Parts: sequence; structure tokens; C-alpha cells
Amino acid sequence: MNSDGARLIDYFQYPEARLSGFLQGCNWAPRAIRRDEQAIYGQRILVMGSNATGEVTALLLTQKDDPVVTGFPELAPSGVSDVLGVV
Repeated sequence: MNSDGARLIDYFQYPEARLSGFLQGCNWAPRAIRRDEQAIYGQRILVMGSNATGEVTALLLTQKDDPVVTGFPELAPSGVSDVLGVV
């Protein structure tokens, strides 16, 4: 997968941020990550991290498939956007 087209878009006037273009070139993308599937999967949490070499790993949790999503704790503000939190 090539992430050269990935962009983080912060809609400062709304409590919303979007990560777009990160699935470009992906051979398999989970249906739950698509906005038009949100009604099926409920609330979603995208957990991302990187290692020392810059490789990014992500895990998508959905309310439909994982009970941890419903009781997910509030995270500290990221300073980038109100909808992005950090541990």
C-alpha cells in the first residue's frame, strides 16, 4: 500500500476530522471503514501508531464487533483537532 496520497483534513468548524487517501492502492479494505457503511457498524475507532522506522500500523474497532468501543475512555486532546486524541 502506498500512503503518498494520505491527508488529514481538520474541519475546525465541526467536531470532525477525516483521514483520506490512506487506502489508495490497498488490495483489501475493511467495509467498516467506509462512511456509507457506518450505519451498519456504529461508532468506529481508528487506532494508529508508528514504529522507529516510520511504518504505520492501524486497527479499526467498531461498535458492532467490539464492546470496547461503547465504553472507550476519553483521550487527552491531540492539539491538532478536537476529534483526535492521544494516549
